[in-house]
Amino acid sequence: MVARTIAEKILSAKSGRDARARDTVVCRVDCALGTDGSTPMALDYFEAMGGKRVHNPSRIVVALDHYAPPPSRHAEQLHARLRTFTAANGIELWDVGEGIGHQLIVESGRALPGGLVVGADSHAVTYGALNCFGTGIGSSDLAAILMCGPSGCACRSPSG
Repeated sequence: MVARTIAEKILSAKSGRDARARDTVVCRVDCALGTDGSTPMALDYFEAMGGKRVHNPSRIVVALDHYAPPPSRHAEQLHARLRTFTAANGIELWDVGEGIGHQLIVESGRALPGGLVVGADSHAVTYGALNCFGTGIGSSDLAAILMCGPSGCACRSPSG
């Protein structure tokens, strides 16, 4: 048997196929973190892609930790938008002052050995310390996760 890295093992388990370095796979995400820095743009993409409801809201968390306290009226409006969206979709929100999202992912037990946890922030790689596959994603990736259930979906691109 050929040795495999922990990343190959986790991505194989989450994709249902034998994943090797350089493969492209579609995986079931155990948890996705959005922040006040990334989620507003993800919501714009979500709407542009025709998003109507969030699949698997229990697998999503949003942390208001980048603009905390909000330094401007614009940041306050972004926070209000995120509070409204998360409440309407049953998504857990970590509000200003509750902590840093990456630390809360760990403390809440969402990053576990063998898990796949993504964050719309480059610091998501820290989950690897728990033998979890953690990686940063972009706002459009977060929008796709909001839209798609575990079996995937056909999202239309924001440009048409």
